[in-house]
Amino acid sequence: MSYLEKLKSAEDRKQLAQLLGFKPSALTSIIYMTPQALKYAVFDIPKKGGGVRTIKAPTGKLKKLQTHLAHVLYQCLAEIDDQRNASPVS
Repeated sequence: MSYLEKLKSAEDRKQLAQLLGFKPSALTSIIYMTPQALKYAVFDIPKKGGGVRTIKAPTGKLKKLQTHLAHVLYQCLAEIDDQRNASPVS
């Protein structure tokens, strides 16, 4: 089954967690149980032209989840592109 089919057929947290390579409890913990302040590391860097830029970078577990989600979505996009290219143009 393709990533796109798996994503479309995911009906609950357990199926989505499995698709992303996480345990359902870990997915819930990262998204809902972790306080917002612990999800991101916040720091400032100086801008070339003066001033500062505030960076909010995801911490380890959230970054891993985002990376897995990005991978699944890129796979889905590739499948959609393949389907479009395989379809005859009218």
